[in-house]
Formats: sequence, C-alpha cells, structure tokens
Amino acid sequence: MIQYDHILKDFSSQGIDLDKNQKKVIHLFCNKYSKKQTFLNFLTQKKCRGFYVYGDVGRGKTMVMKYLFEKTQEPKKQFHYIEFMKEIRASIQEFEGLSNPIEKTAIKMAKTYQMLFIDEFQVEDVSDAMTLVNLLGELKKRGVFFIFTSNAMPRNLYENGLQRDKFINMFVKFVNDFEVFEFDGTKDYRSINISLRSNEDEDAFDQEDIKRFLDFNFQNSFYNTQINLSGRNFLTKGTSKDFLWISFQDFFSQNLAVGDFVELCQRYEWFFIDNFIECDESRNDLIRRFIGFIDIAYMKKSKIKFFKSGLLTSEIYKGEALDFFWNRTVSRINEMQKQT
Repeated sequence: MIQYDHILKDFSSQGIDLDKNQKKVIHLFCNKYSKKQTFLNFLTQKKCRGFYVYGDVGRGKTMVMKYLFEKTQEPKKQFHYIEFMKEIRASIQEFEGLSNPIEKTAIKMAKTYQMLFIDEFQVEDVSDAMTLVNLLGELKKRGVFFIFTSNAMPRNLYENGLQRDKFINMFVKFVNDFEVFEFDGTKDYRSINISLRSNEDEDAFDQEDIKRFLDFNFQNSFYNTQINLSGRNFLTKGTSKDFLWISFQDFFSQNLAVGDFVELCQRYEWFFIDNFIECDESRNDLIRRFIGFIDIAYMKKSKIKFFKSGLLTSEIYKGEALDFFWNRTVSRINEMQKQT
C-alpha cells in the first residue's frame, strides 16, 4: 500500500518541500492504488489508464513520478523516450515480414510489463510519431498502465511535424482517460537534489559514486567517451544531452580554445569536474584553459559541481604568474557553487 503521509515525510527528510500540484498527483495516485483495490480494478473500474505530467526542466516531474513508479509492485519498466523508441524499432524489425508487426510488438511487451514509465516523452520524427501512437493504443487495449513525463502538454507535442494534426488527434484521444497535470512551480528540483547530494560530502565521492550520482539525476548517460568540438574529438568521462563529466587534469591538458568553451556551455546545462591536482607554473597552460572555461561558464550561468578529493579550490594553483586571474577564478567558483 502506498501511503500519502509516508511519501511526504520521505521527501521532507531529504530536504524537499513539495508544492501543491506535486502533492495532488501523489494523493491521487495513492487513492487509486490502495490495498483494497487490485491492480486490475485500478485499470478498469476507476478508468484511469495513466498519468501524464508535464512542465519545464527541473520542476520535479521525474523525481515524483519515479518515486511512485518504484513503489508499485507490478511487472514494469522505466524507459527514457529515446531508449523506448530504440526498443520499439528493434522489436518491429524482429517481426518484419509478418502481418501487423506493431500489434505483435504490443503483445510481446504487454506479456512482460503491466506498467510502463516513459520519461522525457517527446516526438520529433514523422515515422516515429505514427508508429508510436499506434503502438501505445495497442498496449492500452491490453491493459498496460502508463506514466509519462514531458516538457510539453499533450496538444503541444510534435510541433511543426509532418502529419501533426493526425498524430495529435490520436494522442489526445489516447490520454483522454489519463490524469494530466502540469508541474509549474518555480523550484529547480534537480538543482536542489544535486546540491543536497554533493555539497554534504563531495570529497567522499569515488568514480563509481559519481556514476551512480549522475545516473540518479540524469537519463541516457554514456561514460568514457569522446565529444566533438569544431571537428576535433576530446576525451570525457561521461556525458548525456544535459551534462558533461570531465577530468580537470586530463580534459584541460587538451588543446582547447575559448570558442570550444562557448560551444560547451551552449550544449550542456551541467558540468561535473573531478581529478583535481595541485599545479605549479609548469602547468600554466592547463590553468589558463581552466580559467578560460570558468570565465565562459560564469558568463553563461552554467551549473558546475566539483569533486575535489579534499583539495581546496584556492590550493589548486600554486604558481605566481597567473595569480591575479586565479584569485578572480576562485571567487567566481565560490559564487557559482553557492548558486547550485
């Protein structure tokens, strides 16, 4: 049984003060999913076939709905939208040459999952749009319950897309028996959560801790990979569409320029930096690049977290030639850390 008061207490113990819309969604979910009610009744008698929660980035959509999703006991799976589409395409490919491959994919998925959570739901491609809406309808016929989070309300999906009217009409009909909510608060819950989880003991994070930390807060992450800037490849420790995880020692030893830092700050919302070392004047090139990056990140209001392994920011540079610029950088870093 999912208990409303217990959930509020759990969030409160993490320093998270939920707003009225978030509490309303939790309360409704708890009322519909009670000990006296089977999951089948939840799907049929109450005629609620899913939750669709939308709002701007950082409004707590994934935080709240993932918590509720994990409290349920049914066969289930959580997907990022991109992962979901990859699985759909692979399954349809498996049934290529047979009649109704979309229906066969739905039958296969419905045998495995009674609940699907699709995070960061979006639609950008016409073939994906029609495949998706038909598959979702087939899954719904077979009793699958859905949780969606998205930046857009249902009628605002797939803007300027081909055959958009047809898709929107079908999708709006699909979510007609969903609970649709907007999370429109002013708090950035991702920033709050990252601040709480890293500021308390950021020096205690080893490599696996950082991976778990990033996987908890972001979806669809890749590790030990490269990114391309102006046709050149650069080593990174991890990345997704929202963040970049880099090594201070390794990344800023590469041949980077101010234009690269501008591109990075336009591409990523968050930066996570570890592997700090003490630098003397033999490392001035590295320090210059790092100072240049901080200048751009400060100007662009990028969000940055450091994992310094006990090394104070002021202790990173021990030289004299760049002392004036370094002191300004330390001041900016301290200000940026307070903001996140």
